[in-house]
Amino acid sequence: MDRLFLTVNDIVVLKGVCYKTACKILNSIIIKYDLPKEREISMKALCEYYRISEEKANAILDKKNIIPTKAITIMDSA
Repeated sequence: MDRLFLTVNDIVVLKGVCYKTACKILNSIIIKYDLPKEREISMKALCEYYRISEEKANAILDKKNIIPTKAITIMDSA
C-alpha cells in the first residue's frame, strides 16, 4: 500500500530506531524542508531526505507493518 504521509511510528519501522530518535528525525526533516509542524510528513520528503526511492520505502513498510487480526467475540459465533 502506498502511503502519502508518514508518522513517527512509520519512521520507527523504516529506520529501526526508538520513538524518541524517530521524533528527532521527523523534526529534522520538518526543519530542512520548512514544513508545517504537524505529526506527519510526506513520503516524498522522507525519501528525498534519505535519497531513497518511494517504492523501496513502501516495500519496507509493507513488509514490516503488522496488520492486526480481527478479534472474534462471543456474538460473532452466534
